[in-house]
Amino acid sequence: MNVKTKLLYFFKGSLISKAIGLLTFFFLAKVVSLETFGIYTIYLFINEMLLISLTYGFNSYILRNSSKEVRLKLFPKALFIIIVTFIIFTVSILLSKSLFLEYLPSSYLVIFNSFMVVITITFLQSIIKMISGYFISNHMAKDHMKITILHSVAKLCMVLLLFYVLNISELNLILYSLLISSVIAFIFGLFLIKSFINIKYISFKESMVLIYDASPFMLKIIIGTFGLYLSRLILDSMATKEELAVYSFYLMIIFQLSFFTNIISQSIIPSIRDNFNKLDVLQNNLDKYLKKYYILASIVLLLTVIISYFISNKNLEILELFVKEEYLEHIWLFTILMISFFIGSLTVVFDVWQYHELMNVKLKLFTISISSVIAGVIVYPIGYTIGNIYGVAIGYVIITSSFTYVSLYFFRNLIRMIESEKHIHNS
Repeated sequence: MNVKTKLLYFFKGSLISKAIGLLTFFFLAKVVSLETFGIYTIYLFINEMLLISLTYGFNSYILRNSSKEVRLKLFPKALFIIIVTFIIFTVSILLSKSLFLEYLPSSYLVIFNSFMVVITITFLQSIIKMISGYFISNHMAKDHMKITILHSVAKLCMVLLLFYVLNISELNLILYSLLISSVIAFIFGLFLIKSFINIKYISFKESMVLIYDASPFMLKIIIGTFGLYLSRLILDSMATKEELAVYSFYLMIIFQLSFFTNIISQSIIPSIRDNFNKLDVLQNNLDKYLKKYYILASIVLLLTVIISYFISNKNLEILELFVKEEYLEHIWLFTILMISFFIGSLTVVFDVWQYHELMNVKLKLFTISISSVIAGVIVYPIGYTIGNIYGVAIGYVIITSSFTYVSLYFFRNLIRMIESEKHIHNS
């Protein structure tokens, strides 16, 4: 399947699923309280961290390997490790439940009270994530589109059914809709891969070797996710509940918009990985890509500024039917976070250096991730002290800009390294 065809399938799948996801998101933001919405953001962070820990970074590690035969052997082994880890982790938490009940903060304790539901969702989503990653890595864009759309449609249907028919609300509405939709996507995903994947038992020693090899990607994703949510986590101890909910609302919209960068990543990275000897083509086209990207980003940002100005200066009561008034009062926060989103999106192409098998990525991945978190710990509290949640958002832009440049630096090093290898080979 060529890149254009893959782009089309990934675009269709991501656009439809994210459009449905946004409808679900706005519906939940409207019908649940500000306090529950804040807890929902905490749940998303916990779920992300559990999801990454449970999958050990296998998704990125398998994607990194250019040999399809190796990927086929690694995938069922990774599934086996995930299943065993889930069982061990669940039993361990249940046996030490009293310790968590005593020391967890109240907001986290609310989620822990639904531990079995939360961990089951995480397990199902980890398998779904691995299946989706398998489709991406092996250029199976059509199957990826199917499972992506099904998952989002199932979630929206469950939210509406539980809320309007079964009268389930607040946190239970969120968790049970996630649980049921994940079960549906999980079953469908297994159906799609059953003909060419069999879960294989592997020894403890082999499991440890595989986990060790994938560990740089796991650490990078764990630390990166922590850094992504860091501004919101710091606000948890500094901001008012209303400020926290407002910032979380706009930050989650930005997360929803990540489908744009996902499309590029899903379509391009596997193709580049399989054709690093043609990376000079990417280099020649990079200027054209950046020119188009800057034009698009400038237009969207200009429209965002105009819309933000219009909303902040007009009393648009119709919008309050869909979005709480507290969120609309801080519409300029969205503009600032959008700037950060467009800057960060550039790293999708630049980060391709991480998938060059001859490039030593372990220390670089760890250093970049840790540095990002340290920068956030310093910048976000200062930002809040100077300009409350707007100061934090500006700090988010500064950190994103800095590490986008770091990605560009390593991308250029990759180009130079490949050119050097070609020169030596030709000599």
